[in-house]
Amino acid sequence: MTFLHGRAWTHAEGPTALFDQSVAWLRRHRVLLPGVTVLERLVASVREQADERLYATVTRQVERVDAGLPRALAALLVVPEGARISELERLRQAPKRQSGTEMVKALKRVDDIAAFELGRVRVGKVPVRRMKTLAKYGAGTKAPLLARLAEPRKTATMLGVTRSLEAEAIDDALDLFALLMATRLISPARRKSAGERLAMLPRLEKASKLLSRAGRVLVEQLDLVAEVGADLDVAALWTAVAYQAGVSKEQVLAALGQVEELVPEEDGDGSAEAALRAALADKYNTVRPFLKLLGESKALGAAAGGRQVLAAVRCLPELARRQVGKKPLLPATGTLHDEQARPHPAGAPHDALLRQARHQWITDPDLTAVYRRHRPMVERSIAWLIGADGRARKLRYRGVLRNDLWLHLRAAALNLRRLINLGLTPVQGIWTLQPTAG
Repeated sequence: MTFLHGRAWTHAEGPTALFDQSVAWLRRHRVLLPGVTVLERLVASVREQADERLYATVTRQVERVDAGLPRALAALLVVPEGARISELERLRQAPKRQSGTEMVKALKRVDDIAAFELGRVRVGKVPVRRMKTLAKYGAGTKAPLLARLAEPRKTATMLGVTRSLEAEAIDDALDLFALLMATRLISPARRKSAGERLAMLPRLEKASKLLSRAGRVLVEQLDLVAEVGADLDVAALWTAVAYQAGVSKEQVLAALGQVEELVPEEDGDGSAEAALRAALADKYNTVRPFLKLLGESKALGAAAGGRQVLAAVRCLPELARRQVGKKPLLPATGTLHDEQARPHPAGAPHDALLRQARHQWITDPDLTAVYRRHRPMVERSIAWLIGADGRARKLRYRGVLRNDLWLHLRAAALNLRRLINLGLTPVQGIWTLQPTAG
């Protein structure tokens, strides 16, 4: 009997499986087998006792939390006035379409089930398989049949099916949200930004090829002048560039202007990320109808590991109501930025060096003056790669060779522009740089 009770309570097996397990146990322990009908009645009795124990245990936990919760769960089986189906059948309906309206309904479904606060009911002493079997029976049974169940079976069954519906509703809402973001927001924005980037790619390639030819000829001529020790003739240099590369000075300057326009130094509107953000902003009306519900819905609390994301999403309704013209959004607005802006612990090994360097930079005016005057182009390029906000800038291409070629081409273009702007003037047969006024 002890074996049968334990097996029936923990495994939720059917009568046939429990009968076979009983016969196997009797044979292993060399017990004389009873008659088939006797063992059959015994198995049926044990299964009924295990079911009664399950219903009583679950119902007792429900009543311990809230005496009115059984009546609230039973009310889900009633068809409201003017409706065609019961509340339970309504909560069973999953989202059918991909739209913002359907997303609002999905979030409301989650909130309606979460209003029961079923997490308060402690059913940890009940085996998981028994609760799953109870939920499966309730999910596959019509509301009128569940309404005719006797207590405490009705309350236990309604708790099991409602807990199962809560997890199902949260999954459906999050799946629909991810699908909407992918199909209605992110993918169209990515296609739009990629199309704009591809549209400017031919101009960038044309300007880059022109600068590459001119830069190569310029480097070769400068190396030749250095080898023979001759004086640099600016006119001859541009003649060689025009003859060998097939481009004039005006064309080089125009190509430089195009490269600066298409490859900005700062992270402005020309970058891929900024273009994607701008395209996402144009699609704001897609998420606006359910933005408030999304920030206040219980569905977002399902994943414990996403606390920072959850806190940031909960700020969305407040940010959406803010009048940006009167109170602009700061870069540190939001929980995620606040977390990232936290300083390192005071005991970090590099803190002393950083404090010393900052103090010297602030108190020594000669250091800043010399730095700004003789700042090398390599350091300028590194500073540009790091970005204004201190985070590394994303490279534009995949692979080391392409990015190396892109950085060298950009540095060559900047150096060539600086030489032209400074002016290369021959004075008594010697090539010199004349400083410009101001």
